[in-house]
Amino acid sequence: MGEYQYKPFSFEEPWLSKSSINLYNFCPHAFYLRYVKGCKGEPSRQMQRGTEFHDWAEEIYEKVDKNKLINEETTISKEYKENLPEDADIRTKRDVDLYENFIKIDNERWKNTDIKENFFPVETEMFLTDEDLLYHGSFDRLDLYDKDKDTYVVIEYKTGDFKEYKMSDYRFELYGYKHLVEHNYDYDITHMCVVFPDSNHFVLEKFKKATKRAFYKKVKRTRKRILNREFDKKGYCEYCFMDVHCDRGN
Repeated sequence: MGEYQYKPFSFEEPWLSKSSINLYNFCPHAFYLRYVKGCKGEPSRQMQRGTEFHDWAEEIYEKVDKNKLINEETTISKEYKENLPEDADIRTKRDVDLYENFIKIDNERWKNTDIKENFFPVETEMFLTDEDLLYHGSFDRLDLYDKDKDTYVVIEYKTGDFKEYKMSDYRFELYGYKHLVEHNYDYDITHMCVVFPDSNHFVLEKFKKATKRAFYKKVKRTRKRILNREFDKKGYCEYCFMDVHCDRGN
């Protein structure tokens, strides 16, 4: 659903996304370099690893033999392992575990899904926009949550370890996806799920009203600071992919 056509940022049309807001809150000057000046950063090994995994996870549900799975002629483990990425840069045991753990998580989900047809995503890798909020983004999966109530869950994959202190960031991100889907389509999204294959862990929870308030407040506050040209430097250059363009990173 949708194509990857991110709107370029301008002060006349200040489009924002989860990534641009997160970058601004990490370092306003890094946002300025990336989105105002249009500087490009070199992807890190971790970023490349995450992209490779996301590409594989997006395609895996179309590659498996759904009929054989439903008829119990094959298994999730067998189907997924036969379709592991051939060109991914898998160097370490941690890289291997990334895929193995995802297979374990989905294998358990398969066992706990009564109606097997409902195991498969409703949509994958959706890119959506809201012309009113000037907000856009893409996310990994939309699944049916409760067939009787016709409710859905938005799902996002995260490489790297699960960190409890970042839950507010995850809630902000996934509420943004809920907003975009419900703005564009007739889906009732009641839950969010973040999957952490590196940690063999996932978080599933119902959206709360407080998360809704926090999302719109953060978008409004961040855009206001950007339009006020508040682009101070926070000095996190060693962790920033914009460091090659920043005078504090040289």
